[in-house]
Parts: sequence; structure tokens; C-alpha cells
Amino acid sequence: MFTSNYRKFVIVCILISSFSYACAAETTKDPYFKAVLDARLASITPPEVSSDVDKVNRVFDSIDKLIKQGKKSDKPLIDLLDYYIGEGQFEDQATAIIERGKRMIPLLKEKKDLPLDCLPEYKTICRKNIDNRNNLIDSLVDEINKTDNQ
Repeated sequence: MFTSNYRKFVIVCILISSFSYACAAETTKDPYFKAVLDARLASITPPEVSSDVDKVNRVFDSIDKLIKQGKKSDKPLIDLLDYYIGEGQFEDQATAIIERGKRMIPLLKEKKDLPLDCLPEYKTICRKNIDNRNNLIDSLVDEINKTDNQ
């Protein structure tokens, strides 16, 4: 009924999707990753005790803490591309990705092949358009290639 090649194809697809899910689950458990999302979500809610400036500064602080995790934060920085975390905050994120150089290119290309993958509790800050995210990825790859060729 099904050819041997078809069965192999199905098995490979299952393994790939399982691996992608496992990687995504690993990132979503990262407390620094979640701190960035929590801070961004708080920054767009109506002010209560703290000012809007304080809320925005918390997003910058949480991005900075994530970046300081070194190689361990490579994947979470890429996974954050699915979210709109703010223009200034994205600049910090983009700078960190570019400064890490060519090792980030495979992660960026892998992300580009995937759909937007936002956690349900952060849907309000999920990018609305995959093309926008993919354009950012293309720009980051171009910048990394330019930087490494200088």
C-alpha cells in the first residue's frame, strides 16, 4: 500500500517535528525568555503603580539579562523574533544576534522555515505577520554576513 520511501519520509517528519517541539519547549522554560515577554506584556497594560518609563525600562533590563546568558541565550533570542518586544528593545536584541556572528545563521534560517510560534498567554504581543518576522531574519543574516566580511 505505502512504499518504503513514504514510510521513511513519514518517520523523518515525525522526528523533525518532535525535535522542533522539544527545542521550543526548552526555550519556553527559560526564565530569562519569559521575563522579557512578561516585561513587554506589562509595558503595554495601563499604568498602575509604576510609570510607563519604568515598564519600558524593565523590558530593556530583561533583554539585557537574557543577552548576558551567553551561548545559552542564542535560541531564546531567535525565538523572541516571533514577538513584538518594542523597537528599542529589538535593536538590543538584533545587536546581540549580529555580534554573535555566523553561529546564529543556522538558527535564523531554521526559524524562517517555521510558523510563528507564540505561547498562548503572550498572543497579544505575537507578531501578526510572518513576513515581517522573516524580513527581520533576512536583514539579520545580511548584517551578520557584512560584519563577518569586514
